[in-house]
Amino acid sequence: MDYPTKTSYAWVSKFKAKPFWWFLLALFSTYVFINCLFADAYYFGRVLKSGSTLLDYFYFSFVTALTIGYGDFYPLTPLGKVLVIVHSCFTAIYFAIMVAVLSAKMFYPRNTLSFSNNLLFNPQNGFWGVRMINTHRERLVNPEIRIFMTEHCFGNVISRTHRVTKADDMPYLGKHDFSLYFPDYIEIDSKQTLSIFGEWEKALAHNRNDSNKAKSRFNITVSVSGSYGLQQIAYYKKYYPSEIEIGVGFKAIEYNEEDQRKRGNIRYTKFPNFWNDFNKILKDDST
Repeated sequence: MDYPTKTSYAWVSKFKAKPFWWFLLALFSTYVFINCLFADAYYFGRVLKSGSTLLDYFYFSFVTALTIGYGDFYPLTPLGKVLVIVHSCFTAIYFAIMVAVLSAKMFYPRNTLSFSNNLLFNPQNGFWGVRMINTHRERLVNPEIRIFMTEHCFGNVISRTHRVTKADDMPYLGKHDFSLYFPDYIEIDSKQTLSIFGEWEKALAHNRNDSNKAKSRFNITVSVSGSYGLQQIAYYKKYYPSEIEIGVGFKAIEYNEEDQRKRGNIRYTKFPNFWNDFNKILKDDST
């Protein structure tokens, strides 16, 4: 039996975590390093006309890499001609890689949709809650939110995953945070329902037992897809048993009128403890 070839695009995820200026600095520094390396090779090989200074060799290296071809300097030795061929091919490949890296960064930017660190369960009304916020400058148009639960299981048991709920249609997801709540019971069929809370309790009990080396595969996955105009996005967050808290709701964040009128991103640094409040789950009805 032929098995499918494994592929990985984890490097894209690493790129998403870096700011754009970091990319430009890293690419430019690498480009300068490559040309300085070849400049040293040209210099020690004495491939240019006699009397050429070290600056001339660096100048020749960068002109060769950029394929400008002024013609004021050119290799006079066989070694120099070989180095020019290698240098030209190497920088051509590097330019292609640089374009690919920049394209990946532009089309796959860092995650602009943030989820709360923990999932909330309110035993008073039997509802679960998740908080999210769109930090992108643009609104997320026609977002579709899906929530799935993987039943508690471990070892070689095949896990079953169920669609929890279909969120109400929203025209857009703006820059202010919102909380999404969904019921505890999943209707498997007309005669059977499944409690998310019950599966969570099973998973907690299983994971607390030190003799169980295989941890529970129970988790709740929240995924959001949508569009920022030409850019399509799809983000998700998995919540495991240890990332679920009992509470009554998330702490409210107040946005003033000036923030409501802003078209750009909110400057979260102007809100004291914004992200702490964003992730804070209230244990009772007090604020």
